[in-house]
Amino acid sequence: MKKKYIITGIIAAAVLAAAAVFFFGMRAQQKPAPPAATAKPEKTSGFPVAVDDISEIVIKSADRRIDIYIPKIKWLENNVWHMKEPYETMASDEYIDSSILPQLESISFSEEAKELGAERARLTVTANDKEYEFVLGSDNGGKTPVEYNGKVYLEPTETFAFVDADIHDYLSRLVSYVNINAVDRVTMEYGDKKHTIEIKGDKKTDFIADGKKKETEPSRELYIELIGVLAAGLYNDQDMGETVLTVNFEGEEPTKVEYKKLNDEAVAVVKNGKAIFVTMSVDIDTLIGKINEYFGG
Repeated sequence: MKKKYIITGIIAAAVLAAAAVFFFGMRAQQKPAPPAATAKPEKTSGFPVAVDDISEIVIKSADRRIDIYIPKIKWLENNVWHMKEPYETMASDEYIDSSILPQLESISFSEEAKELGAERARLTVTANDKEYEFVLGSDNGGKTPVEYNGKVYLEPTETFAFVDADIHDYLSRLVSYVNINAVDRVTMEYGDKKHTIEIKGDKKTDFIADGKKKETEPSRELYIELIGVLAAGLYNDQDMGETVLTVNFEGEEPTKVEYKKLNDEAVAVVKNGKAIFVTMSVDIDTLIGKINEYFGG
């Protein structure tokens, strides 16, 4: 008897469910269609390009110009961005990826402003061979006016903190002097010694050291040491002393790098006659030691 009630209850529930579907379905069909949406005027919304497509960023203010770009040929596999101005060197991928590109991507252009006010800086972004220019006004209560495409908008001031950042933030601590694939010959001079390494072959894997063929791996290790250094800071017009080491790179981009003594702890890095960075004396002493070991004394 109990089983019969259960079956009957199941059937009744099924009938009620079907009736509900039919009833609400009919009401949905009878419900009038919503009015057609009114077309809204188009407006700029968000940053105009994908940040992954950006190949160059120029920041120009009253007292400086910063130009960072992605070269068509990578100098080193682990570094993407480089700098043209104010120094010709490698830029900090970490800083650009964390403090510039995400900030540009966050621009909304959702709040319009009446006027720009006093110009603070100009930002020019290149993507897919097209330039986009943004004019920044002065901070206005936590908001920065931005003129783009003939209109002025307000964006959070912290979005553009990179515009006034210390130039050292833009620079990679690893400084590469030349494109690793553009060198045919390297000459090293220090004390009364002079050595030469020739780099040959389509893949730059054949090394001739002072006229003798050398194994690829130890040659490549020294070669990588020679084309770059860890910067300890920017050169700041200190008096330079004797030249500790001179390295000449010959090939597509002839480059001369001199390490000049500043004091017992630091040396200036002079590239093609212009001092840019300071590095530690111990690092150059170590490099000279590796050169001696490679050439056997």
